[in-house]
Amino acid sequence: MPNSSFSKSGRFAAADSTKAGDVIPKRSVVVRDLGTVLLIMFVLLAAVLVFRPTVHQAAATAGVDDAIGGQGISETTAQPSSSSFKDRLCTQLGPLPCYMVKNVYWGFRGLPFLQASAGQPFHWIHILAAAALVMIIYLRGLPELKAFSPSDCLRFVFPKATFASPSAMVDYKYNIASVFISPLISLLVAGAVVVNVSSPVARGLTSIFGSRIYAKPGWIARIIYTVLLVMAIDLGYFIFHYLSHKIEFLWEFHKVHHAADVLTLFTNYRNHPVDLLVQNLLMGVTVGSLNGVMTYLFRRPPDLVMILDASAVIFIYNLTANLRHSHVWLSYGWVTSHILNSPAQHHIHHSCEVRHLDTNFGRVFSLWDWMAGTLYVPTTREEFRMGLRHEEHREYTSLWACYVLPFMKAFRGIAARDRTEHPAAEMASGRPDRQSA
Repeated sequence: MPNSSFSKSGRFAAADSTKAGDVIPKRSVVVRDLGTVLLIMFVLLAAVLVFRPTVHQAAATAGVDDAIGGQGISETTAQPSSSSFKDRLCTQLGPLPCYMVKNVYWGFRGLPFLQASAGQPFHWIHILAAAALVMIIYLRGLPELKAFSPSDCLRFVFPKATFASPSAMVDYKYNIASVFISPLISLLVAGAVVVNVSSPVARGLTSIFGSRIYAKPGWIARIIYTVLLVMAIDLGYFIFHYLSHKIEFLWEFHKVHHAADVLTLFTNYRNHPVDLLVQNLLMGVTVGSLNGVMTYLFRRPPDLVMILDASAVIFIYNLTANLRHSHVWLSYGWVTSHILNSPAQHHIHHSCEVRHLDTNFGRVFSLWDWMAGTLYVPTTREEFRMGLRHEEHREYTSLWACYVLPFMKAFRGIAARDRTEHPAAEMASGRPDRQSA
């Protein structure tokens, strides 16, 4: 009978076939990890080619801003011009290859400390803000009679037990692999029809309430839309996150993120491609619905209130976002934590202690958790273990395990449920249930 364990939510999950005592040569691990990245890229590329007509149309009208979560650009500005080398190159390559090249480029720009957009958490302003907060927390924690020590401060900011741990090493490798894999996921999401819901919503409102004379949105409308857009994004994320913990099939893929038994800045991007697809599709539905309402009211959604090149709300959120996946505890207090999700609350979400399971699913706001009954607000700093229950996180120590093992476990779980629901068919096939073998 194979080894078994329970998932973070307490569900049954079979363990990896690799024995705990097996030692795999380092060269073999590297070769297998590289092979895994190439395999995932091949599968995603095949999916892109299968849906080529839809994806090609999306790529033809999409700008690089769409790929990085911007507001997009008009069809006029999206047309290639002979004024720049990259535009001439796009003319020669065609929309789809050009879109992929742009996504790879922005994938590299998306690596930590290379992000140029103020809407991204690793922008230099947000890094400096996180560093300032960490310094304040360190100084406040110093005993009154102890003098400031640069070496102690460095050990507090960069503890070796965290940044040199096996879990952190997986984070680093996963971030590099994502540079090549994420662009293909972006293409699939861009070509998904379900995301494009704003036009049907606007037409539906027109058929119900009739056409209206469009008003030019003023500052109040811009401020309201800026807040509502982030709430729509966060609501879509909350729905995805909640379902990923409650639906066993989705949980197997979300385990990759929760397999981190220490949190680093890089854990933020440790997400399985299936996780990203479901997350972006659900957020696309909520954002598309909001934009449909705004299109009905104003002909097109109002301009956002910006700080630098980012939504003002996202910019403010990112000032503390880097501490969500870190070893530094930052709480917003009892009252504020019922509205905004603090880094400390996200630490609680990563806990594998029974009292913390399936809590704090929101990213920016805690309102959704409050309404769903999944809110957990710590009154003081708590000590707890992170990762998956029953040491299941020890199985996710390579790129192969992070990318491929979730598929194996997810479909193994489907097969196990099918055998449970149809025992007569199992006996008739002459193949005994492996769990009872």
